[in-house]
Amino acid sequence: MANHEVSPSVRVLYLDLLRIVATAAVVLVHVSAPVVIRYGQVPLMHWWLGNGLDAFARWCVPVFVMISGAVLLDSAGSTHSESRSQFFEKRAVRIGIPLLFWTVFYAVFYHLFRSDPLSLEFTLRRIIFDQPYEHLYFLWLLLELALLTPWLRKVVRDCSVSSLGVLSALFLIVTFFWVPRRLLFPFFVPYLGYYLAGVWLKKVKLQPWMKRMAVVTALATWVVIAGGTWLSFAGRLSFGHPLILYEYQGLPVIAMSLGVFVIGKAVGNTPRLARFLEKHSSILKTASALTFGVYLIHPAVIELLRLGAGIEPTTLGLPGIAIVYFFTICLSASLSYGLELLARMGRSFFWTQQQDKFPE
Repeated sequence: MANHEVSPSVRVLYLDLLRIVATAAVVLVHVSAPVVIRYGQVPLMHWWLGNGLDAFARWCVPVFVMISGAVLLDSAGSTHSESRSQFFEKRAVRIGIPLLFWTVFYAVFYHLFRSDPLSLEFTLRRIIFDQPYEHLYFLWLLLELALLTPWLRKVVRDCSVSSLGVLSALFLIVTFFWVPRRLLFPFFVPYLGYYLAGVWLKKVKLQPWMKRMAVVTALATWVVIAGGTWLSFAGRLSFGHPLILYEYQGLPVIAMSLGVFVIGKAVGNTPRLARFLEKHSSILKTASALTFGVYLIHPAVIELLRLGAGIEPTTLGLPGIAIVYFFTICLSASLSYGLELLARMGRSFFWTQQQDKFPE
């Protein structure tokens, strides 16, 4: 049976909004994290600022996974069909090629700026047994989830909304109890719950109590994560390691992520904002398209700001975090836009060459 993918004609604007905000949150995590891990080495006020910002944004990657699930697992409203091989080919081009390019880029980048060994053996060992260059694990995760997506689409299509909610909850329980392994595969297992929860929350009709609960949950888990992390670093509570409440598999982050997704959907679907988003949908679509590039580029920008400009959020407190964050967002978005233009020119050139070679 043919598989379906949501077409651009049924684009959900609140998902674009969530994608943009989640990208901004990822950058915030990476800017503030160096402050958090230096507990006792930086002024306590600076540390609390970094901890508060980092804890506030812990939902970013789970919500990215939920957005992917909401887009790729929902076949409702699709206007065209594609075979399984076409789907895999599309995902390989959209994810596999950028993954290969940026893996090589960061291998060279960190060899130059961090003195990492520049060898195929080191890179492969890091990918398979440790973690692909910092943030690139997310692309490996998307590729692994893509392998399951055609089958999961059938499951989602045959499930009622309530059954889908139960299934999502069961896999989120697996997320909570999953023991992390230092292997690239099966890396996707603890994220299946998020993947399914995304399409479930897209389909479910939000009730007023759900919206209120989402706000309370997001705020409460923020306090729990920030406060618990401080108690752990201060030695007043023992969690095994001090950053355990930051983990995407922990109950606080699971609850926070679900809450943020519901808030994003509720806010994006309010009549006034929905009309505003629809009116400016072209701008929203352009900004959303840049998020992938911003995600891929921003760690290099942060490192260059630190080494080249000497801007350290760990020593400057709020001004340092704000400056690094602002310039990282602006420079990453500009570079992403430039790369997007180059990619379009390349695709246009290739298409012209093909037309000349095989005229109708």
